[in-house]
Formats: sequence, structure tokens, C-alpha cells
Amino acid sequence: MIFQIKALQKVIAFLEENKIPFVIIGGIANAERGRPRATEDADLKVLIQGQTISEFRQLAERRFPPHRRPWLGKIEGILIRQRGKLDVEYIQQWLTQFSEALENPEILTRFNQLYNTI
Repeated sequence: MIFQIKALQKVIAFLEENKIPFVIIGGIANAERGRPRATEDADLKVLIQGQTISEFRQLAERRFPPHRRPWLGKIEGILIRQRGKLDVEYIQQWLTQFSEALENPEILTRFNQLYNTI
């Protein structure tokens, strides 16, 4: 948990330095309100104004360079274990939005390839 707090503090400092409005949501916000729940991440909403998503992404990547996400390989295992239980249309709907926001259609394409081969 200490690692997550330090990481969150770095993100908050970045957002404040760049005058980007944000709000913390999810498990950390629940804990602050007296309803703690186990969480391994930090959820934030940011208000991007006066720049495009691509410009914001470039700004963020200068401070926080992208890295390979080792958990991506685990998605295949999840798809195998959960086959028939997933709301695939819902997942595809969200992945479409992520793909568009990140200007990375490979996200949806890769999910569909994995799903169709399993």
C-alpha cells in the first residue's frame, strides 16, 4: 500500500503542477470517507481542458514514461477461465472508448483476436 500512496502522491504533484483539475475516486476515496476496501490501484478523474487528449498524454508520458505492462499476458488466462461468463459486448464497448481515447486501436483488436482464438 505504501508504494501505491507514493505513486499517487507523484501523480497528484504532476496534476497540480500542470494545473489540471482532478478528483480521487474508488477505493482510496472510500477509505477517506470511512468505508475502507482493499484496492491495489488509485482511481482518478481528470478534467482535460485547453488541450487534446493526445497533448495531455504526451505531457503525462514525459513525466511518467510508458512501460510494458506484465499483466497483459494474464488476460489470456482470464479469458480461458471466464469463457462464457464475460459480458463481451460490455468489454468491447469500454475497450472501444479506451482505444479511441488513447489513439491505439490495437487494444480492441488484440482483445478480439485473443477472445476469438480461445
